[in-house]
Amino acid sequence: MRDDKEAGFVLLEIVAAMAIAGMLFALVMPWIVQRTSTLPLEALLARTEATLRDTRSAALLANRPAAVQFEPQVRRLSGRSDSVIFPADLAVTMTTGGGCDQSGRNVTLIFQPDGSNCGAIIKFQHGRRVVRLRVNGLTGAVDIRNGEVAASR
Repeated sequence: MRDDKEAGFVLLEIVAAMAIAGMLFALVMPWIVQRTSTLPLEALLARTEATLRDTRSAALLANRPAAVQFEPQVRRLSGRSDSVIFPADLAVTMTTGGGCDQSGRNVTLIFQPDGSNCGAIIKFQHGRRVVRLRVNGLTGAVDIRNGEVAASR
C-alpha cells in the first residue's frame, strides 16, 4: 500500500506530463492549421494546371486549335472537357501575351496544333499567399510558381 507522499508524487507527474503535452500542442497547432488551410488551394492549382494541359494535349492530338476560356465575372476557367470554378475568397487574374482573344470581359487562350499559344500567367492570391500558374507561349508547358507574399495593409 502507498503512503500519502507517493500518491501526491504520482499526481504531480501526471500534471507535469499534461503541461508538457499542452506546450507541444501549442507549438505544433499553428503549423497544422497553416498546412491544412493551403490544401484546398493546392488542389485547385493542380486542377487548373490539368485543365490547361488537357486542352493543349487535345490540340496536339486533333491537329487543330483548342481553347481555354477564363470568365472572370463568373470566376470560371473552362477547357476542352473540364471547368474550374474559383471560390469567392480567392483573387484570380489572367494576363496574356499578344494574340490571345480578349473580346469583352473573357480571355481565351488558344493552343495551336503544335502546342504553342499566346502565353499566359494566371495569378492566384489567397490572403497574403500569391501563386502564379504560367503557360509558356512557345511550348505550351504549364508550371506553378510561388510568388511573393502580398504586402499586408
